[in-house]
Amino acid sequence: MNMALKITTTDQASDFQLGKYKGLFNSLLEGQNEIAENVKTDLMQELLSTFETAVRENIIVDGCSNDEVRHEDGERITLDDILDEKIVETTRKRSCYPKKIIPFVVRSLKAERKLMEMYEHTADTEELEREAFQDHIMKNVSEGVPKRFRQVTAVMKSLQEVCVRAEGLHQVLTLQPSVKSLEIYREVVDRYREENS
Repeated sequence: MNMALKITTTDQASDFQLGKYKGLFNSLLEGQNEIAENVKTDLMQELLSTFETAVRENIIVDGCSNDEVRHEDGERITLDDILDEKIVETTRKRSCYPKKIIPFVVRSLKAERKLMEMYEHTADTEELEREAFQDHIMKNVSEGVPKRFRQVTAVMKSLQEVCVRAEGLHQVLTLQPSVKSLEIYREVVDRYREENS
């Protein structure tokens, strides 16, 4: 059976489906004699609410689901319509807000300019003038720096050599002679004594 309905809203479609199957649910529950009447009414209410939720979520009319937002006059609004409205509102704010902000911007710029003028005046009074004797001192210092640098370098090199020699002397002085070196020393000293006596 092919049934073509002229339904314009999802509410009409869901009401049509609920009315169509409500009688079927009643007849199914009346055939169950083992179930008490109060349980039957509870089951009927739960079954109808579940069925209504399922129908409202799954009915599509003209390619639009029940999740779409609607105006009070029944006109459907999609996400694109909402975005278009937000874009128009943002554009309107961009055109009117700068006019509202201009007085505050001008006020802050004037205050900043006043602060900068105060800073310039204090900086002018604190400037120091270079005197002739300062130029002479700077010239002497800049001429003497290379000479002092060469002297410091020579001292550092000689200091390193002195440190190396001192380390060698320290090792010689702290050296403990071995038995063989003592015997050789005695022989050398004895020969020297014999030759000199």
